[in-house]
Amino acid sequence: MNFLSLSYALFLPAAFAVHWAVPARFRWATVLAASVWFVTSAAPTALAPLLLATALAWAAGLAVARRPGARGTGAFFAFAVFAPLAALAVFKYAGFASELVASAARACGLALHPATAKLALPLGISFWTFTLVSYLLDVRRGRIPAEGHPGRFAAYVLFFPKLVAGPIERAGRLLPQLAAPKAFSCARASLGMRQIALGVFRKAVVADYLATFTDAAFASPVRFNSSALLLAALLYSLQIYNDFAGYSDIAIGSARLLGFELADNFRAPVFARSLKDFWARWHISLSTWFRDYVYIPLGGSRRGAWRTRLNLLATFVLSGLWHGASLTFVAWGAIHGLAQIAEKALFPHDGRKDAPPPRRPRLAAAGTVLRWAATFVVVTAAWIFFRADTLPDAWAYLAKASRAWHSPLAGMARAFRQFAIGPAVAVRMFAPLLVLGVWDLLSLRRDPFALVDRLPAVARWTVHAAAVAAILYVLLPQGQSARDFVYFRF
Repeated sequence: MNFLSLSYALFLPAAFAVHWAVPARFRWATVLAASVWFVTSAAPTALAPLLLATALAWAAGLAVARRPGARGTGAFFAFAVFAPLAALAVFKYAGFASELVASAARACGLALHPATAKLALPLGISFWTFTLVSYLLDVRRGRIPAEGHPGRFAAYVLFFPKLVAGPIERAGRLLPQLAAPKAFSCARASLGMRQIALGVFRKAVVADYLATFTDAAFASPVRFNSSALLLAALLYSLQIYNDFAGYSDIAIGSARLLGFELADNFRAPVFARSLKDFWARWHISLSTWFRDYVYIPLGGSRRGAWRTRLNLLATFVLSGLWHGASLTFVAWGAIHGLAQIAEKALFPHDGRKDAPPPRRPRLAAAGTVLRWAATFVVVTAAWIFFRADTLPDAWAYLAKASRAWHSPLAGMARAFRQFAIGPAVAVRMFAPLLVLGVWDLLSLRRDPFALVDRLPAVARWTVHAAAVAAILYVLLPQGQSARDFVYFRF
């Protein structure tokens, strides 16, 4: 069920009304019922494996908490962790693995033909698998108590706003909210509605519009000059951010309507001044998941410089592979891992509390701008591999786009002509980006919603009306659901 579909526009108010109509002690049941309805409406076949994995994790968590040293408990726990990971591997990576084996065999002179059948991914499997694994590991480590109520645990796992594409909410944050639901708050509901509107604006007004240009460039790079490909790569960096941040905003806003607070998933990553800073701002729930359950268990930075580099690279390669069964995603993760290794070597004191203060503040400010630009360039170059269908396609695209610097002004003018970007199209493209850029810049220091609330009533309602008008202007002519969110693929 797409967040920008008519079905969701009808579903969410109904869930809201029923949720607040029942007594507080039964609201977990309305969350569970709404989530089951959401899953069955979107992908009926996904419900059975999701409920089975949820039941297994719930039972294993209780077994570990109640009888940690009992015979068989360790094996049961390992099976509960392994089962969803194995299902994810089979559904997502079996075909990819067979193709790699066949390619290696052909390189050795053997004729192998990989299985070509592709299994349909169960709804949100990449996200709810990590949800279950983090819960079990946190219970095993004693960080959280095991949840004894099967209904509340199922509501936590299936919670529909975050089920399909996150945030990957930790049990220690959401389960207590299900156990002790908050009273209805008009202020929270208002904030939730406005955050949903912000998410829809990001997705429908910005991301989907940019996709018309980036899709054309990546589908047929030979049709465009190097400057056009460079422009499309820059636009894709902004497209995927607003697409996924838009989803997160709608998810967080939907949860707020029901009285729940989900963790922030983005903190203006466009303004990141290093790769480390970027990953502290981008897809925060996933980056912290890999930090806590992959990087730190591998040894983190505790076993010397070379081991730290290896751990970083392994973590980011696995992160890339999590996004998709393709060498392009592996390359994307490797680029980020290698870039962070280089960054640590060049700036060993970056982010440390004992870092010496800059001797020349003006030079330090210029260096900050240069590092921001370098970070954006590396991130954008990596997105080319993320977006391309194959590694040769990505290399060819990157090689051609990199030649845009030879004649930047004339090349960009031609690029605008190739994309048919006239004055009206330029305003339609860049005005919303400018608005969101200012919004994200303000968010670095304070809550932009609070700033809007401080405006005079006329100005405040003008801002709200302009946002709604822009959304309706884009959505109403479509007559159907908007494009799927990019992260629905994962």
